[in-house]
Order: sequence, then structure tokens, then C-alpha cells
Amino acid sequence: MKTLNLRVGSIFQSLTSTINKEDIRKEAETILSEKLKKCKNQREYVELLVSNIAFNAESTKVVYALLRSLIEKKQYPYMPGIFKAANEAQDHIEEAMPQLHPLYSSKLADLDNLDDTAVKKVETVFATSKIEQDLTIIFMEAFAEEKNRETFAPLFTHSPEEVDRSVKKYSSVYAMMLLDRVQFKEESEPVKQ
Repeated sequence: MKTLNLRVGSIFQSLTSTINKEDIRKEAETILSEKLKKCKNQREYVELLVSNIAFNAESTKVVYALLRSLIEKKQYPYMPGIFKAANEAQDHIEEAMPQLHPLYSSKLADLDNLDDTAVKKVETVFATSKIEQDLTIIFMEAFAEEKNRETFAPLFTHSPEEVDRSVKKYSSVYAMMLLDRVQFKEESEPVKQ
């Protein structure tokens, strides 16, 4: 498992080496600002973010299921097929949102008792979930490239569950590193209820 973690860590380091943290911060602020403008109050804003977090997390789970299947079959990804499967799964995720939203909401925020700290927490979880999802797709795209076969081939010597755990760990760590100490602008705060 140590050699797998070293390999996956090295892959993520390479994949993220050209990503600018300032660009990530600006993109997160822009997305949050746009979402805020759609909402009448703080509760509606947090509910929208919770729905987006649920969607991001569930979509990312689908990509991990595809990754485990590829490792098990010792196949490299075919990205059009990956995107098609992910898009089909996202339709099901949308349909399941009435059940998913309360599950995620109960873990993220007390919607009847929101304060600035709770809102910031949900904003941070949203931004992190978005970056994790993006990094997972970037990982799969790199895995699919023929020029990277030598780099990714050692993954096939590990179990699908081990690869899954390692990739999840590093996508999460690198997402947090990319968002490290990001302070969302004060003016992005929604109007209090």
C-alpha cells in the first residue's frame, strides 16, 4: 500500500503542479457569488450549497465506482464512455435529490440555526467537493492518456479498493491544499434571515 500511495501522491503532485491557488480562490468566490445572487436569504443559499455538495459528492462516487471497475478489469479509461456513464448517473442523482438533500444537510448545517461560521463551513465544503470532483476527473483523464500508461500501469497490481482509497485520499488532500487558507470575501455573505 505504501508504494501505491507514493505512486498516487506523485501523480497528484504532477497533475496539480501547474494549478494556481489564486485562480482556484477566484473561481470559488465567483461561483459562490453567483449562487448567492440566486438566493433570497442565508437559509436558501445554504440549502442550494448543500444540494450542490450532494450532487458533487454523489457524482464523484460514480467516477470512483468506474475507477474500481477499471482496476479490476485491468483496463485504461475510455473517457467518452466515462463521461457518458457519469452523465447518465447524474440524471439519477438529480432524481434522488429529495432523499439526498436531507442526508447531507443533517451532516453539514442546522438550517434553523445558521450563523456566519456555519455558512463559511458549508461554503468551504462546497468548494472542496467541487475541487475534489475536478481532480478526480483530471486523474481519470491522465489515466486514459496513452503517453501516461507507464505511470499508471502499477495501479493494476493493487486491489480496486486500495486504489480507490488512495485516489480518494490524495484528491481530498490536494483539494484542501489548493483551498488552504482561502478566505471567501466578506461581501459574499448573504443577507441574514
